[in-house]
Amino acid sequence: MADKQVTRPIGLDPSWANDELINDPGEAWDGDTTKVEPGAGKRDDGYLPEENPDAQELNHVQNETGRWLQYFSNMQAMNWTPGGRVGEVTTAGQINSAGGLCYDEGSGQWIAVGRIISIAGEVSISQDGHTWTAIAGAPLASVNLDYVASKHPDFAPTHLSVNALISSATNASVIELLGGGLSGFTAPGVGTVNVAMQAWDEGNSQWIVVGGEDQAGTPLPAVWTDGTPMTGLTQRASAAVNSTRAELLAIDRAGLSVVIGDGAAPNFDVWTSLDAITFTQTAPVGVGVGESARSMIFDEARGVFVLLTERATYTSIDGVNWSLVGSFSGGGVHAVRCFASDNGGMYVAGVDGLGAAIRYSSDGGVNWRIVLVPGDYDQTGGAGASTDTVSRVCYSQALRRFAYSVSPPTGTYYGFVGLSLAVGDTTVEANGTTRSIPQVT
Repeated sequence: MADKQVTRPIGLDPSWANDELINDPGEAWDGDTTKVEPGAGKRDDGYLPEENPDAQELNHVQNETGRWLQYFSNMQAMNWTPGGRVGEVTTAGQINSAGGLCYDEGSGQWIAVGRIISIAGEVSISQDGHTWTAIAGAPLASVNLDYVASKHPDFAPTHLSVNALISSATNASVIELLGGGLSGFTAPGVGTVNVAMQAWDEGNSQWIVVGGEDQAGTPLPAVWTDGTPMTGLTQRASAAVNSTRAELLAIDRAGLSVVIGDGAAPNFDVWTSLDAITFTQTAPVGVGVGESARSMIFDEARGVFVLLTERATYTSIDGVNWSLVGSFSGGGVHAVRCFASDNGGMYVAGVDGLGAAIRYSSDGGVNWRIVLVPGDYDQTGGAGASTDTVSRVCYSQALRRFAYSVSPPTGTYYGFVGLSLAVGDTTVEANGTTRSIPQVT
């Protein structure tokens, strides 16, 4: 018999007995639960010959099977393909190293920021992740660019084209990239100011920027906010107990922002805010002693903040009280500020100490696997050194792809961006439609 190509069935995803209670008015079982766990013994033996299967047990098994089929039907296959080298763009012999990376949903472009070795900061854009073009107005003299975050075009105030915020870890300037042009703003503070991360707060319609400043020789954390179009950052008071710098930032859809400082638990600070104005300092609860906060996101699918340390995964609904959900081994630790989700539950994080590698989880951070990712970083086409690490990971909802950037050591190295081939297990389609997928039991 000839082989047949099996195509994905057209129609609804497999589902059965999705209601919690039976709706059958007039019958004795009306209002009873639709599903009953058969138990370990029945699962081992199965239904016996001539046995009349219990309807509620059968419902439970078929409902469970349907949920798993739905889960795997859209699962992220961690296949990665080389993207492009963010290459030589201005002065001959000077190489652009890609440090920061994001996907701008408004313009449909990847944005990579970094530096031209020993010269200046550079901003490049790409439609496909392979061919990169320098933004007009770059390079920016004496500025190394390290971070970039974009605002979704549907979040109020709505916008068209590019709306992204670019910053430097070593310079006070924060640059708003809007409509293809570059505008510079300075983060106010006393002494030297540096930035660690930024994100758009949908609930409060504000950019939030975190980092630090040097007050008369004393390093202290700092938080700044502003709207869009940006007119100038406002510094928000934030008491510090144990931290010298604000390192991590994550925000839920309602506007609860969580900021975490440097140091090791329990000796790092957490600041939370509901209005992007008042940030309340406290100490984390539940994080293992001696563990440092390395990366954090808000997982929309599960409704929790997710924190990665060098040893474990923690979740929280308030950003203060954390619960351990999984730990990991196998070498390497999570890279700092290098963590992304597809808004459906797949986690991807950079790994330090293993060369160009990522760690991923499909079960909420309980279990993690490590994958080496392709790269070609030097001018001659040779492989990058073992010290090359994945510096940023981001996700494109429109393209249904993760991407990573490699920021190699100084010298004759290109910044490199790679892409995942397969779609994620997100519940949000590229056109914004949300799929309703039952919780996997």
